[in-house]
Amino acid sequence: MILVAPGVLPPVPYTDVPMSREAGRRERPTLTRPCVSPGATLGVLGGGQLGRMFAYAARVMGYHVVVLDPDPHSPAARFADAHLCAGYDDQTALLELGKRCAAITTEFENVPTRSLELLATLSTVRPGAVAVAIAQDRITEKSYLAGQGFPVLKYGLAMVLAFIGTKMLIVDFVKIPIAVALGVVALILTTSIILSVWKTRLQ
Repeated sequence: MILVAPGVLPPVPYTDVPMSREAGRRERPTLTRPCVSPGATLGVLGGGQLGRMFAYAARVMGYHVVVLDPDPHSPAARFADAHLCAGYDDQTALLELGKRCAAITTEFENVPTRSLELLATLSTVRPGAVAVAIAQDRITEKSYLAGQGFPVLKYGLAMVLAFIGTKMLIVDFVKIPIAVALGVVALILTTSIILSVWKTRLQ
C-alpha cells in the first residue's frame, strides 16, 4: 500500500556553497562517479528515527524521498513524499521503490540482503548487499575489519564475553521457574505438616 505523505516540509532550493580555505577546510575532492543531484528521488529502507533524519535532511537539500517501512505510523513517513507501507521483502513494494528512486539506502543493517540485491538491479544502492551482509554477523564483521588492517578486539575474548553473556541470560530465565518450583514444594510440605498436626489432634 502506498501512503502519500502530506509533505510538511516544502522542498528547499539547494545551493552548493564552495568550501572555504580561509575557514580551514579542505577543498572538495573531485568526484569520480556521477552524483545524484537535488531534485531527484531518494529511497530509504526503514522509517525510524534515522530514516526520519535522513528524509528531513534530503528534503531540505531539495530531494524527494520515498520511505519503505511496514509501520503505518513510521516517523520518517511524515517527512517523505511517499510511504510504501509494506515489508522489507515485499516484491511489489521493492519494485516500486526501485523504479521511483535514483538512489536507495537503508537506515539499519538488519534488512534482507536479497531485497538489496533486487533493488540494485533497478537503482543505485548504498551500502550494497555484500556490505550489509557483513555487518549483520559480528564475527564476520570483525574478520573483515581485521583483514583490512583495522584494530579489533581479540576474537577469543569476544567469544568468551559473548558466552558469559549468554550464560547469564539463561540463568536469569532459569531462576524464575526454579523459584516457582521451590515455592510449590514449600507450599506442599507446609500443607502436609499442617494436615499431619490436625489429624494428630483429632485422634
